Amino acid sequence: MKLTIRPLNMRMTRAVALFVEARVRGALGRVAAGAEAIRVTLQRNAQPGAELKGCNIQVTLPGLPPIVARATDRDLYAAISSACLRAGAVARRAESRRRQRMTAEPPRLLSRAG
Repeated sequence: MKLTIRPLNMRMTRAVALFVEARVRGALGRVAAGAEAIRVTLQRNAQPGAELKGCNIQVTLPGLPPIVARATDRDLYAAISSACLRAGAVARRAESRRRQRMTAEPPRLLSRAG
């Protein structure tokens, strides 16, 4: 698993980096081991009256289009957790569908008699 964490408009702390790594590993499980790349972007959107933090996760699995999950919350840790759970669910579903397509019996061609 190649994990890249990129903060935008905020400082990255060691605690946040460790939290992201733990949540990504926990949410993606076995899928994380086969991922080509996992990119996490953390951002702070300072708007008058509400400071929101966001987490974007992009998971690249071999043979599949990139999986993107986004979450925004006032609490950065909540946004990270939510985005990880979404990314994990979508990645597991995509991997399951890919496995089903690979093991499915190929369609039979109808031959014309005549």
